Amino acid sequence: MTNKGLRIEVNLIQDDKLTAILECHYDNDFSGLIGVPLVQAVGVPSVYMRGRGDITLHPPSQGQLETIYIAKENPVPWLRQKTCRLDSESMSNYGFHVTEVAPKRFPWNSKGQTLKILIDHDNPLNSKTTFKFGNSHWDFEPVVLFVWKSIGDKAFVKILASQGKGTLQHCLDKEGEKTQFDSRHSIPLPPPRNSKDQNATLTMNASVKKEIVFRREIFVLKLWISADGV
Repeated sequence: MTNKGLRIEVNLIQDDKLTAILECHYDNDFSGLIGVPLVQAVGVPSVYMRGRGDITLHPPSQGQLETIYIAKENPVPWLRQKTCRLDSESMSNYGFHVTEVAPKRFPWNSKGQTLKILIDHDNPLNSKTTFKFGNSHWDFEPVVLFVWKSIGDKAFVKILASQGKGTLQHCLDKEGEKTQFDSRHSIPLPPPRNSKDQNATLTMNASVKKEIVFRREIFVLKLWISADGV
């Protein structure tokens, strides 16, 4: 055992999937050696994990002999997630703050305003999340949808108007499938509830971009309110 996992010398064969041929067989069954399906760990050479599929039987001396490591999970966890940092100081200046985040399985750090976006195993290409904002002076409760596409490592955003009494998870399930996303989006905001100037033009804006922080690449989701089109 090593810090990478179990180090073992096996024959590897690659056809429609990767298989490790073990030097062992079922008791009293000499029809072939046991083959175990493997998948390669992302970003770590020579490290593999158990793949999906059944054990198969193979003739001896099949494949290429290699020394590999077998790990229980990807040894670099951050490769299976992406950090999103919320930059919403302008929203705070207008009294808006995050009231809810979905899905609940994505760890949200309210102090650092960061969210860990995890790969959705049911849909590994896309991972979606939502931020809901509230304001005691506004009846309007905007919802911001954020989508990370692991293929291509790109992120997109969309602002939605108040979702009424529906849950944020329901909004995520419903809008996440049909909504068209882009790297930037804006919507007009109604005036505050007791505003003297009901004709004031306010716009809520959202954009997303990559930044390097402590040698790590993260997405920064910037939200801001502009007045009179500025």
